[in-house]
Amino acid sequence: MNFSAQNAARRRRRQGQRGSVLVIGLLLVAFGTLGMTAWVMVIQGRAGLVEALEHSASRRISLENSKAVARRALSELAMGSDSGLASNYEVTIPDGWGSVSIAAFADAPLAYTGTVRYNQVGGVAPVAYSLDVTAALGMRVRNADNDGWTQESVSYLYELKSRSPAFSGQYLRLHTPTLTEGASRTTGGSLGVRGHTIAEGPGTGLSLAHESTRFAAADGISTVALPDAGGGVVLPDNVAFVPRTTGVVAGTAADFSGRLSVVKNDATACNSQWHQATSGTYYAVDGAVPLNSTEETGGENPAVSSTGTGEVRIRLAHALLDRDVVISGNTSTLYLIGQTTAAGKAAAASFDPLRIVLVQPAGSAFDLGQIEFQGENSRRLILAIKKEGGGSAVQLSIVGSGFPVWRGLFDFENFDASVTHAGTAGWFVEGGLRTDRGITGGSLVLREDTAPGDVLPGMASRDGWVEAYRN
Repeated sequence: MNFSAQNAARRRRRQGQRGSVLVIGLLLVAFGTLGMTAWVMVIQGRAGLVEALEHSASRRISLENSKAVARRALSELAMGSDSGLASNYEVTIPDGWGSVSIAAFADAPLAYTGTVRYNQVGGVAPVAYSLDVTAALGMRVRNADNDGWTQESVSYLYELKSRSPAFSGQYLRLHTPTLTEGASRTTGGSLGVRGHTIAEGPGTGLSLAHESTRFAAADGISTVALPDAGGGVVLPDNVAFVPRTTGVVAGTAADFSGRLSVVKNDATACNSQWHQATSGTYYAVDGAVPLNSTEETGGENPAVSSTGTGEVRIRLAHALLDRDVVISGNTSTLYLIGQTTAAGKAAAASFDPLRIVLVQPAGSAFDLGQIEFQGENSRRLILAIKKEGGGSAVQLSIVGSGFPVWRGLFDFENFDASVTHAGTAGWFVEGGLRTDRGITGGSLVLREDTAPGDVLPGMASRDGWVEAYRN
């Protein structure tokens, strides 16, 4: 045998095997290196993503902090103010987590009428008065060297909106009881609302049994349905309502709990009917003092008169009734004398809007128990009544024939109302009613005033809210 040839063949086979192992080893090293490189790149990319997310989250959180502070400041401090902000409002949140700089302004948001804008939130009128306020909001960003944090400012436009709920289709607004906390709020009888009924919370003492085209209720109110005019059932609207206020009710901040104080409110005089009426020329009436002055009110059938024994009469279409009427209590019966002819109604419709305010203080000599509405009324009217010390329910007595139509925006505070008829089948009120108590009794239908004009919306008591947009 040729052992040398066999040995040479074995050596070649062993050398080939060693080469294969080396190649496999090199391949494993190469793949391992690629895998490790890829893993390092993934870790590095993930770290970069986490860092970017941190920066993004910091920007968003700090900006939301700034927006929250600005909205709260404007809502609570500015919305109930009679004079806006006297100086710039400046706030810096610790550790660079936001900042706010609101430019000063002099106008009262709940009295402003300079600009009208469309609204972008639900549960309010399509348009509203809008006082525009600019704010610089700070957000937390990385500095240029990427080794620390700094502040970057963005500009926001805050629109301080206001409008009477009657001009958003809310013809019955049931507010939270204010002067008598926990008082009952009951509706029923033949009360009908050809629009929206809005019930503020809480639900304690609230009982709704009237007809309404639509309705919505605050959280915590258990009413699940109301009847409609056709005998069907109306379910509550599933809509979000922007927080709204009528001004300061107690303390120094505007109240967003649904409470009502618009008849006489010293803290927010710009949205107070009594303060607005007494800021100009007006008829001052005391039910305990006789009034029948020829110089003031025009002879035998004066525009405004008082018997001195608690009876007050106001002729709404009188030629000399060219100013508001303020009644300082001591009134048992208020007679509102409307129009009985087509010519009279046409003339009254051309008159300027009229505001009648009655504030009954605690200890009044007479307690208001009846308001008698005679005939019809086409004059634009605001009737604001407040019983500061409480008292009996007020009877709304309709005297006439058929189904009289009255134009009117009614603000009733701290008393229940009931409707009665004398010779009429019922009563239409074109405007709306807002109250913090209940209303029951005879046939009363609240519906839209289709021609309120340009002046009445500015005179009416309003809700206020805040909208924000980035410039």
